[in-house]
Amino acid sequence: ESVALLVFDTGVISSVDGGSTWTDHSKRTFVQTEDDTVTLQNPIALSADPGTSNVLYAGTSKGLFRSVDFSKTWQEVTIIESAKQYPIRAIAINPDNAQEIVFASGSVLYRSTDGGTNWSLTNLNIDRGVNVLVYEPGNSAILYFG
Repeated sequence: ESVALLVFDTGVISSVDGGSTWTDHSKRTFVQTEDDTVTLQNPIALSADPGTSNVLYAGTSKGLFRSVDFSKTWQEVTIIESAKQYPIRAIAINPDNAQEIVFASGSVLYRSTDGGTNWSLTNLNIDRGVNVLVYEPGNSAILYFG
């Protein structure tokens, strides 16, 4: 069983044997284009696609990134420019529809229903930033934040 964990401000570690052994990925890079790479720095949020063991999303102070090969390589996900004003501290993928991705930047919730191609935003009207996003187990119509 594949497991990936975020070590706050350090990087991503993973296990492919249910946690018996771990691999440190903190030196891996987020590949933006063929000519430009950004070293993984200060990852803040990590979420895995519940439908596959290969797809991960990571939030940083520089944006949102996706890996389709369990953190071997990363691509930057194009997001609304205002989302880059604050670090992305929470990400969730709908367990019933992997095309629905949500993340929080500051006190704003960003949602894509097409796998990250288009984004909408909802101002949460709260004084603090969001650090946790979780879909209700058994009812993905409910999203909790804290």
